[in-house]
Amino acid sequence: MTEHWSEIQRPPRLEARFDFPDYGTLRAFLDEAADLSERTERFADMSFDRHSVRMKIHPPEGEDKLTEAERDYAANLEQLALDQLAITG
Repeated sequence: MTEHWSEIQRPPRLEARFDFPDYGTLRAFLDEAADLSERTERFADMSFDRHSVRMKIHPPEGEDKLTEAERDYAANLEQLALDQLAITG
């Protein structure tokens, strides 16, 4: 996978955490992630606090393995996070 994502086998899922310097940057990421989810019809389980977001991506319903679509979605989420961090960095 990538530097930020871990692949867990049981149950199968991808997990990541991204830390942001402030809530405004985190909020911008969450807005971009929502747009990406709407476009791709893929949705991560997300929890966040003031400066970080934790995400889990599960296989499609009824599947027991992650697909390339979930991995691509994870890579796109990671790129959005890195883009937001670059804007503030």
